[in-house]
Amino acid sequence: MKNKHFFIEEKVGCLFEKFNLSCFPNDSFNTYFIKDRKTGEVISRELVLCLDKFGKKIHVSRFYPELNKRPLCKYLSAACFYILIQHFAKEKKIDNSFHISLDCTPEVFSSFYTKLVDFHFINTFKSAGRSISADSDFEISDFEFISMVSYEVFDENEFYFNSDF
Repeated sequence: MKNKHFFIEEKVGCLFEKFNLSCFPNDSFNTYFIKDRKTGEVISRELVLCLDKFGKKIHVSRFYPELNKRPLCKYLSAACFYILIQHFAKEKKIDNSFHISLDCTPEVFSSFYTKLVDFHFINTFKSAGRSISADSDFEISDFEFISMVSYEVFDENEFYFNSDF
């Protein structure tokens, strides 16, 4: 019998064959970056996870990995989401009592977040502005690929967070 995370482990392996993942940590949030392993091109810098210690949640502030626009990258966005959540939890010393929260459009929720088999996202609120809030339980894992996320170092004059929508 295959292990519980066989599918995601296979896709994470593919992810790291093609891309480098790196992190710029902060006290309450981490910004993550995806770079093409061969060219060094930054594929995405729109990956931000925030820590709410009092609410006991990991908030997915931005998750636009842009991997679906790359050839032969099916399911790599799911693998990327999994690895970033696990890395963030390890880095911030988060346990299973936390949960994951996010806001997105109904289309993104139904086409992406509901299909993540390692999470159980439920729609918790729909606003008039076509945005929904969703929550999922969280389970820390001893996933071996987490250590493959490197750390970014910026000098004091370099801007590392792109705030464009």
